[in-house]
Amino acid sequence: MANVQKKSLKKTGLTLVSLLIVSGFTAPVIETQYGQGTLQVAPSVKVKYNKYLNLEEPLAFAVSEDGRSSSGSFCQQPGTCKDINGPKLAVDQCNAVSEVASPCKVFAIGRDVVWNGRMILKSDVGTGPITLAPAVDQKFQKYSSLAEPLAFAVSNDGKRSSGSYCQTPGTCQDTDGPAIALTQCLTTGGPGRVQATGGPGPGPEGRGPGACKIFALGRDIIWDGVVRLTELKTAPLVDPQPHATEPTRASPPKQATSPQKIPSTPSRLRSSKAFRDLEEDIRRSQTLKSP
Repeated sequence: MANVQKKSLKKTGLTLVSLLIVSGFTAPVIETQYGQGTLQVAPSVKVKYNKYLNLEEPLAFAVSEDGRSSSGSFCQQPGTCKDINGPKLAVDQCNAVSEVASPCKVFAIGRDVVWNGRMILKSDVGTGPITLAPAVDQKFQKYSSLAEPLAFAVSNDGKRSSGSYCQTPGTCQDTDGPAIALTQCLTTGGPGRVQATGGPGPGPEGRGPGACKIFALGRDIIWDGVVRLTELKTAPLVDPQPHATEPTRASPPKQATSPQKIPSTPSRLRSSKAFRDLEEDIRRSQTLKSP
């Protein structure tokens, strides 16, 4: 009967633990079993965690480092599981269903989160190529310079953004920075100064170019895609002083050429045969008239 229960519970990701089923686990939890770093969890893991929190006596909750697998242990008969090693049960059950390359770590003991890092839903993280507007890039630079930035959200078209940060550093461990950044980005796109508290939870969902997604946690960019910056379009430079043009050299005036002298008509006529014949006739006539 115990085997049947384990196989059935393996599918749900939660291990029902009671003193009748398991006993004698008195080994303390080793801190190296605690998870650390940014944890991007699948929506299904978030659903399981919420169910785990609603149990009467939750013992421990484990999550794989890739955020895809999880398992929780709880006391079936409240008040009778003081000697139960809940964290070990949760981790072992989680490892049984997770990838070998992504071991499971303890996320919570009871209802207290012990994972040393921030948690965010994978569905809230931006994916694909994005081009940031210059104003968004400037806001991210200011956000990164804050003492304790929590999360920075950007719209899918890269034109709107908002960041959340801790106004009093060191006091926002339970603050859901991603949800605050997403809400601010979706509503006003203004700054999100954090004073609210709350457990990890999903932010507002949305699709389309105006929908907002998480771009960074803390100062770490987690957007899953190529990030580009919009190139500023500048007007071409205009030289106020026009380039001096080389003066046109005027060609020297052409000297008037003297007209060619045409021989007078008499000289031309003297060289003609007709004129010679005329002179011959005149001489003959004079000879005939002489005595």
